[in-house]
Amino acid sequence: MKTEILRSFSSFDNLRVIELGCGQGKMSLVLSLLGARATLVDYNQDQLHAAGTLHNYFGYKPKLIHGNILNIEDRLKDSFDISMSFGTAEHFWGDERQAVFDSHVSVLRKGGLTMVWIPNRLGVLFHLGRTIRILLGKISSRIDETPFTRKELRMRAKEAGLKNVRILGAEQLSYDFHHFILRLPHLSKKAYEPTELNPGTIRRDLQRMAISNNLKIYPAGNYFSYPLLLMGYRN
Repeated sequence: MKTEILRSFSSFDNLRVIELGCGQGKMSLVLSLLGARATLVDYNQDQLHAAGTLHNYFGYKPKLIHGNILNIEDRLKDSFDISMSFGTAEHFWGDERQAVFDSHVSVLRKGGLTMVWIPNRLGVLFHLGRTIRILLGKISSRIDETPFTRKELRMRAKEAGLKNVRILGAEQLSYDFHHFILRLPHLSKKAYEPTELNPGTIRRDLQRMAISNNLKIYPAGNYFSYPLLLMGYRN
């Protein structure tokens, strides 16, 4: 994502970004740390409040909008450089499933970039881990999400009018294995532990990690990792 944003906009400074179905808005926080201006949209007031509290802790004041991402307000349309969501679209079905992608495009200015992060139907280690936990009674067998195939993503992107679409696996299989099968820390990285528990120190550490992150995705991860990332541009 960092590479695509810098290729298209050269800098994060003052980019207008909107996160739809934001939850705690953690990715918006990362982009704010790099210089962007964030707007967060969610139908859940508690989630929206938590997102605002998290951003405020680091000295940022995103615009918080309580609303349905399937019914975008006119004042938000044609306004943003980047629209995005993470783990949201898979919770919709029927006509609403396409409407999520349409909403991502509707808020973009011409030439704006959308990024949609969703679970992969071929994310083998995630599905294996989930099945094991269902059998062990650790989680409910109720299915509340439907992962995506690349074919469906291309179709959704085309229907929404996106151009220059790219679909990539967004994680390494080694991470999936440790997270979904063993639930151990990633062996190639130490867990982040701030040297001082104050917002300034943590903010600087997160900025440094965001700037230096150059994760490589290998072919197996590209096709079989848990997440897929769709990126495309508004005509």
